[in-house]
Amino acid sequence: GFDVDRFWIGRTQANKRKPFIIENGVTYIDSAFIREASIGTLKIAGGAVTTMKYTPGGATSLAAGSEKILCDVWLDMGSVTPGSSAVVISGDVSFSPSGGDCSLYIRIHKIKADHSTGAPIGFNWGSFRDGWFSPISLTCCDENPVNGGNGYRLIVVNPNSGHGSNVGGKIHLSTITATGGKR
Repeated sequence: GFDVDRFWIGRTQANKRKPFIIENGVTYIDSAFIREASIGTLKIAGGAVTTMKYTPGGATSLAAGSEKILCDVWLDMGSVTPGSSAVVISGDVSFSPSGGDCSLYIRIHKIKADHSTGAPIGFNWGSFRDGWFSPISLTCCDENPVNGGNGYRLIVVNPNSGHGSNVGGKIHLSTITATGGKR
């Protein structure tokens, strides 16, 4: 052991960098690789935690009058007090119709504890030109995250009614991002 007020490892010449310092009971590390960690309390500047999921490239068919679950994301914010936290969720889909113009929409749902789809917390419509590769995006807020894990699901719907209701197409890419923060 060392009985000192300040302990550091670094260089005294060249860049005089000290990437590891223990001072007044606090450990400072410039950069670290940790293979696995168990953390009792995680404190991040601004209280923000972000997680992301995407569906890799390769077109997926979406028939007229159908819907498809694209991707899920889970965000563990630990213990939250009601009204003190929120999660902002963003979803993006790139789509190209085939055989005509069409409209479709995307929804973001909260996932229940049993991993089933809960009620939608946001949706957005988009119109698509035949043969064009176009994006549709949605951002919404969950003002009632629960203790532990919060799950969100991105779903795309090609409805049975409306403009181009008989036109299918290809989903090229989809992403969902959840960012949680304490207020």
